[in-house]
Amino acid sequence: MHRTLLPALILVLAGPAGAANLPATHSLFTGLLASAHHFDGDTGLDDTLDTTATLGFRFSDGISVELAAGRSSANDETDRDVDVDTAHLDALWHYARGDHWQRYLVAGAGQQSVDAAGTDHNTGFITGGIGVFRSIGRPFLLRLEGRWLYDLDEEQAGLRLSAGITAAFGGQR
Repeated sequence: MHRTLLPALILVLAGPAGAANLPATHSLFTGLLASAHHFDGDTGLDDTLDTTATLGFRFSDGISVELAAGRSSANDETDRDVDVDTAHLDALWHYARGDHWQRYLVAGAGQQSVDAAGTDHNTGFITGGIGVFRSIGRPFLLRLEGRWLYDLDEEQAGLRLSAGITAAFGGQR
């Protein structure tokens, strides 16, 4: 699935930029993302789908911060169910703004909890990626994102490709 999403994301990000209908400065935004999560092979976890809820604030035309929390259920190599919960704080840099498109870079850090059959393992991680918002009518935006995650404790990387809907409220346009 991620082999199809990544080329589509690259094409969208390479498209022409055009500034109305996008999140305004000093605005609050919230969203829900569905993601394909590719775990490093050494984790012993199968690739899975996850959901992430977000809440953010846009300080200026170029900078916003976002708090995100997500959950996925994967299987390990013995086919046991494993719950993976994540929470992270991110900074977004909006570097190209047009009439309908808003490209951004994202970087952040967070905590991940892996729960397998009653054993809970918490790790810290850093994350970074690239994405785009597409206006689909006020206050709603389509959001596409590719994100790299690196587990600091286990020294393992992962990839998450996401699509979702964001709503932006208030602010100055």
